[in-house]
Amino acid sequence: SLLHIGQLLEKQSGRKIVNVAGTGAAGGIAAGLMAFFDVTIKSGILLVLESSGLQYAMPDCNLVITGEGKMDLQTLDGKVIQGITRLARQWKKPVIAYCGESHLSADQLQSLGINAVFSLMEISTSKEDAILFAEKKLSRAVSLSVPFLAQLSGK
Repeated sequence: SLLHIGQLLEKQSGRKIVNVAGTGAAGGIAAGLMAFFDVTIKSGILLVLESSGLQYAMPDCNLVITGEGKMDLQTLDGKVIQGITRLARQWKKPVIAYCGESHLSADQLQSLGINAVFSLMEISTSKEDAILFAEKKLSRAVSLSVPFLAQLSGK
């Protein structure tokens, strides 16, 4: 388990790792590096926003389009999409999301700052269908979202 690996790293390096934020399941590389080097753990989304320049483009856009394979409770707790919607909210930009599947309620989507979500599972007969024909399903989802996009732009 990850806990066991963390304990082994602590024993080998003499450094505290196990309870440090950012060294969990998604932070395995950080935990390994932290055991043997002086590292600073940074938020992944902040790094993505900084390296992509998205924060500089946001003021000039009319709409933010984002996506995720599966929108669920983890989406509300630090996935990239949360950082994007937080930035969009700062600039008062509408956000739509395309995803493989969504398990979030309308209230959760609203709290996240998403105006609409279009899920491939909603237009698929099964998960396998959604995966096998993902490109075609995404194209269909975009087509279905056109009226909503027109409404957002006032046309």
